[in-house]
Amino acid sequence: IFSKIDSIIAKHEPKAIMTTLPPFSSGKFAVQISKRFDLPLLIDMRDGWAKWCISPYGSRIHYYLTYLEEKEIFKHASAVTTVTPQLLDVFRKTHPEIDTRKFLVITNGYDYKLALPEKIKKDE
Repeated sequence: IFSKIDSIIAKHEPKAIMTTLPPFSSGKFAVQISKRFDLPLLIDMRDGWAKWCISPYGSRIHYYLTYLEEKEIFKHASAVTTVTPQLLDVFRKTHPEIDTRKFLVITNGYDYKLALPEKIKKDE
């Protein structure tokens, strides 16, 4: 699979690697690509991961292995974005050893006023 990625990187010369999680399995792969090509890694967390309580873990070891995977991916990333301040706090509290400045919030949606024509903005 890296032979195809080699040619894509050579052709497009990206400045960074970015991946959205979930799916969480893409995190390890993004780290491998980032390391192989010495490119910064940007992680966009759309949901929680280790602390995502959609269903209980089968055991403490299952949680711990997920926590370690999340931690390693976050440590390698240049930035980790998420969609809410609350989720940002979860990541910061779960991984206090990671520089908190690495975690950023980019909310879903947009400021509708930025998308309106000037005439409508003036009429409001």
